[in-house]
Amino acid sequence: FLAVLREKNKIKDAKNSTLFKLLIKGEPTHKLDTLIYGKPSRNAFHGLSKRLQDSLIDFIAAHNFETETSEEFDTLKLLLTARVLYERSQPKIAHKILKKAMSKAKEHDLFSILGEILHTQIQYAHLHPEVNLDALFDAFNDNQEQHKQQENLNLASAYLKQQLQQSSVIHHKKSLDILQSTFKKFNISINPSLTIKSFYQILDLVNATAHLEHNFMDALPFIEDVYHQLQPKQNLDKHRFYHIQILYFLANAYFRNKQFDRSQEFLTLMFQEMQEEQGKYASRFRESYLLIKTLNLNYSGKANEAIKELEDYFATITAKKIENPDLILSLVTYYAQQEQYKQALRTLHKLRHTDGWYRKRMGADWVTKKELITLIIYLELGHINLLESAIKRFKRTYKHILKGDAQINYFFAMIQKIYFKPEQVRTTAFRELLKTHFTTTSGRSSDVFMISFFAWLKAKNEQKSLYAITLDLINKSEITSP
Repeated sequence: FLAVLREKNKIKDAKNSTLFKLLIKGEPTHKLDTLIYGKPSRNAFHGLSKRLQDSLIDFIAAHNFETETSEEFDTLKLLLTARVLYERSQPKIAHKILKKAMSKAKEHDLFSILGEILHTQIQYAHLHPEVNLDALFDAFNDNQEQHKQQENLNLASAYLKQQLQQSSVIHHKKSLDILQSTFKKFNISINPSLTIKSFYQILDLVNATAHLEHNFMDALPFIEDVYHQLQPKQNLDKHRFYHIQILYFLANAYFRNKQFDRSQEFLTLMFQEMQEEQGKYASRFRESYLLIKTLNLNYSGKANEAIKELEDYFATITAKKIENPDLILSLVTYYAQQEQYKQALRTLHKLRHTDGWYRKRMGADWVTKKELITLIIYLELGHINLLESAIKRFKRTYKHILKGDAQINYFFAMIQKIYFKPEQVRTTAFRELLKTHFTTTSGRSSDVFMISFFAWLKAKNEQKSLYAITLDLINKSEITSP
């Protein structure tokens, strides 16, 4: 963007470039006019900001057309060219270009643009006696139905995400029940006629619901069914972006169900797809791939390999440029499970944004998990003042979660018990307390991350290796008594 500004600017030290650089640095906005003009000048600053914003919008739009949305843009160019040619009385070449646009729109499931193409074909059908108008009408109606189905999925997505956000507080329904009722409300059914983008949207919703309750066990059959119906489609290469996303969802779901080999199979397919088209999507999905890869390594007994993978990656990139905070939190977890708590704390400090920022981007569940890991690290390192402060903050900030989530509430209570009465940790009573609460076959308690938290409590009770106990519990089909 700065390079584009330099080309447009008539003077070298144009203030729009200066303003952009100050914004990147994170300078307080109320001081920017003084920094730029040497004195307060709000009116001039307002005009400068408006011009910079307009330039940035133009740049983003142009760049986006050239890269991520090239199929849509190319198809639109063909459509607009055909319309101009019709208006200039060149129907033969216009019709030829319009047919090319239709082929592209069908290939990439561009229903909205396809509707405009069909509308144009119908409008000028009288210039082409060879055209079957009834066939055009049928194609137009079929496209409308598919477009409506796509829009229903968009509506369902917005509705479900709002419902899940509310249920994360009140927990009055199971999230998978909310998913099914949402599909019914918007008349959505899973069938082979769905587009690849639709399959992706459905799996995105399933993933969100399973994540909310840490219940990928109940979600997995649904995910497998969706993928089974997707597989016969022959044009996956034409929708590589969505295909890679779907493979990621599958790799994640199998990991969360402790089927690490199966997860790795889909991760390998994902990596292969990332290398296609000269690695077009390699950087886009690099961190997602690395996350599941290291999780599979860590929970299948290869913690050192997992740690090295992330350490090597972090050595090539600054913390500010890490796009997925899960990578940092995962490395914190790996260090903690190796009882390298100082390393874990140093890595935790790479998460430099506020909890509010992470809550908005990653969700309340993610922030809660981060806070619980932080409490464990403070406790293990004997940082009493930090621990006391963190406990008070957790009680104050997450009281709604403690009230609505029995597992989180119980784990937090156990941390406080260990802190305030450490002599009780190794008692039989403490062991029986763990047994009573955690012996279950529920999908939630079988989740990898919930097992990890439980393993820490069990390790404290038995004074054994945390990682060894974690792997032992992971390898069991259910959590049994300590």
